[in-house]
Amino acid sequence: MNKEFGGILVVTILLTAVIVGGTAYYYWGGEETAPAVTPTTTPTRVANLDMVIDNSSFANFSTDVDANGSVSSDAEKSTNITIYNNDTIDSSNLYLTLYNTQTGEYGLPDALQIDDLTVKITYSNTFQTVTKYLFKDGTFTPISIGSLDSDAYATIQITVGVDQCDDDTFLDGKTYNCEFYVLQGSTAYEYVDWHFLT
Repeated sequence: MNKEFGGILVVTILLTAVIVGGTAYYYWGGEETAPAVTPTTTPTRVANLDMVIDNSSFANFSTDVDANGSVSSDAEKSTNITIYNNDTIDSSNLYLTLYNTQTGEYGLPDALQIDDLTVKITYSNTFQTVTKYLFKDGTFTPISIGSLDSDAYATIQITVGVDQCDDDTFLDGKTYNCEFYVLQGSTAYEYVDWHFLT
């Protein structure tokens, strides 16, 4: 064997040993090194909203509900809530909903979750006036109200109604504390208190 071939053979064997050894070290116990640049995620900021109700005791049915807890004829009471976006960014994915302060869940207080009570909202968008029910026939439904531009506001009419009903449907002389929420996505929210009186 000549010297030149022997030198190439030695270099080839050494390179093979280094590659095999390095691969084994990597797969069977070598330390991983962090990438030179760690990716970062910037959380999405939502707009800061304010919410105001014109009359928090608007749902006063004390003259409609008699001492026996019945209602002789259908009645409705209304007020407005205004949602303000005073932020520098637009808000989106807005939902209006009800919140039960007794249970910590969305909806109305348990005593009001009956077929003889309704809660609806009325608002205008670009092309039409829309009326939708937050609560009807004992069923609660959050309502999408779209988006609100930066430095803008939206006024929404809230109407609570009671239907003609029999004795013991309501408890006379009670006050129920409720809340309207506007949700922005799944986490950010703003709310106003309101009261249902019998």
